[in-house]
Amino acid sequence: MDPVRGKIFWRTFADDVHSATLQWMNPERVDDSDDRVGMYWTTWIAHLKNFEIAYEERVDTKQSKGFVSDFLTGVKVVTFPFWKPLIASTLKVSGHAKDMESFYKYQKDDYDAFREGLLHARPALMEAFPLSKGGNMVWVDIGGGTARNLEFFTVEVIRKYFKAIYIVDISASLLEIAQKRVNAMGIQDIVKVIEHDVTAESVFSVLPTAGSVDIITMSYSYSMIPDKKAAVANATKLLKQNGYLAIADFFLKGNYDDILPRFARALRAAESLFHKNWFALDHVYLLGDKELEFANTDELTTVWDNRFRGDVPFLFFLKPYHGVFIAKKN
Repeated sequence: MDPVRGKIFWRTFADDVHSATLQWMNPERVDDSDDRVGMYWTTWIAHLKNFEIAYEERVDTKQSKGFVSDFLTGVKVVTFPFWKPLIASTLKVSGHAKDMESFYKYQKDDYDAFREGLLHARPALMEAFPLSKGGNMVWVDIGGGTARNLEFFTVEVIRKYFKAIYIVDISASLLEIAQKRVNAMGIQDIVKVIEHDVTAESVFSVLPTAGSVDIITMSYSYSMIPDKKAAVANATKLLKQNGYLAIADFFLKGNYDDILPRFARALRAAESLFHKNWFALDHVYLLGDKELEFANTDELTTVWDNRFRGDVPFLFFLKPYHGVFIAKKN
């Protein structure tokens, strides 16, 4: 398609742009009031010359090790509250690091395979990841764990668009897997694996200069950070102007809970409370309105918020809300 004169046109049953990928195209709404059929709710057009991001195909790398492996890992997750004291007693770290390490130490080898069927918003986050046409991007993956997110890009794409990537986590066990992954991909010159608490002020001594980061991702990690206010504050300091904070995680509510009929709203609230208490047993605190208030300030503005339900492996009665939430630094 001609990069200057090319246009992309679409109609949709949504009131707004229904995909983050389309959002990055800076589309314009078309006046379709004279449409004789009137079948679609909105009509849009985007001009290729206005695109600020590059589009590269993502890699589908589902890593299931089979039913037995997934089942055993699932048992470890579900029974974690019972054997946590025993595991924790063998660790030298303390505080939040101790909670995370006790949870992940004996799951690390099968961590990614099991969570392919649990972390449903992670692929959506990586599809929505805005790659800058100019390249030279700096990406910080907070709670990056095993560095699984890297594999959504080919090595060629990583080298084309990134000058530095930082995988930051508080779990030494998960970072051990991350370093092996980085070595296997041959991108040690670009990717750094860092064990640190992102809520600590000292994190700036091991991460890029404040105001120099293009994008920060939190893939199912924001809900596990106790001091969310400090995590967001440090992330905001790291971001450059027009940089993005992109989150994939579990949510307490769907996008339309507030407009449900009264009885349905009451049932949804009860279900939400059950999900909240269930996941809290594993130190996962589902995100509510309070945890997203940071995006309604002078510093950050919400540019994308999409939520959907997803299964929990072997516990099909659980279908919590997952979602992708992206804010832009003003």
